[in-house]
Amino acid sequence: MGKIDIQKLFEYAGEGALGLACELYDFEHFLNKNYTFKNFIENSNIEVLSRKKVFDKLLKKTSENFRELIFLLIERNMAREISAVSDKFAELVTKRSGIDFALLSTAFPLDLIAIQKITDAFGGNIRAKVVVDKNLLGGFVLKFRDGRVFDASLMSKLSKMKEEILR
Repeated sequence: MGKIDIQKLFEYAGEGALGLACELYDFEHFLNKNYTFKNFIENSNIEVLSRKKVFDKLLKKTSENFRELIFLLIERNMAREISAVSDKFAELVTKRSGIDFALLSTAFPLDLIAIQKITDAFGGNIRAKVVVDKNLLGGFVLKFRDGRVFDASLMSKLSKMKEEILR
């Protein structure tokens, strides 16, 4: 079992590096919500060909670079490293392109104009994965890949008001 050289992966991806980083980010998010699939793809006791076939059927609309990378990780029994590879690759893409990756959780679906306004407020160079979080009453939470969080949710604002009142 070897490591994945992130620099070489970046060079290999070339012009497709940003797209690959986005696919990895989306796939990581998918795996975190689909534990059955995550456990299946990471299970080295299941033969490689079976895992590759299932991956192929479920995720047909992906780039060739993404497919090759996931297949390589499966073949090397490194599927558990998808999150680490995604993080390191996104970090390198961010350094090289200035584009940051974030998860934008909203209380309800937003149109593209609203999403653009939010990302523009944070510098505009953000590729945001947008998800609707039924636990949010209103507003949004923007979580950056590097751990920064901006919480503009209604619950956060109510908590701050409560703190101010109780002082």
